[in-house]
Amino acid sequence: MVRADVCVRTDGGLLHHQSPGRQPQGGSFHQRLCRRKGHPFYTIADLATPTVPIGLGLGRLGNFINGELFGRVTDVPWCMVFEKTGGGPLCRHPSQLYEAFLEGLLLFAVIWIVGRRPRAPGTLFWTLIAGYGACRIFVELFREPDAHLGLLAGLIYLVWRISCVSRKRFPLFHSHSCWEAA
Repeated sequence: MVRADVCVRTDGGLLHHQSPGRQPQGGSFHQRLCRRKGHPFYTIADLATPTVPIGLGLGRLGNFINGELFGRVTDVPWCMVFEKTGGGPLCRHPSQLYEAFLEGLLLFAVIWIVGRRPRAPGTLFWTLIAGYGACRIFVELFREPDAHLGLLAGLIYLVWRISCVSRKRFPLFHSHSCWEAA
């Protein structure tokens, strides 16, 4: 059943992030499906990779329209005021637009260029992972840390997510007792 207010941007709408585990769950599902059907994981991942920057770019444009995830206070000529969405009367970086450009357009262009050449399976997938990481690290210099997480809690959460993904690949580095609850 679809909620009637799914497109109401003042209530979160289509950009409401409820589950922080969606990417690992999606990757895990993709890996199990490929194994079950006998398809090579990286070949299928490379096919899906060009769609990810499109979704990231459109999602960041949605964040901009909603006035979410605004940047740090600045005095650059292109700064914007996000007063109605919690940014206060101060002029801030439009970090959503930076992310839409870098994670959307630029990353798509890089993947398109790499994809036009002969390559080993998984090259596009890992280009996406590395490119997204580089873009995100750069944009974090201009972005206001999430109020409910802060910068330190966000980094701790990121490390936890990475270690949860890597624990099955590298079990020797993880104590089994501390990961039972995860």
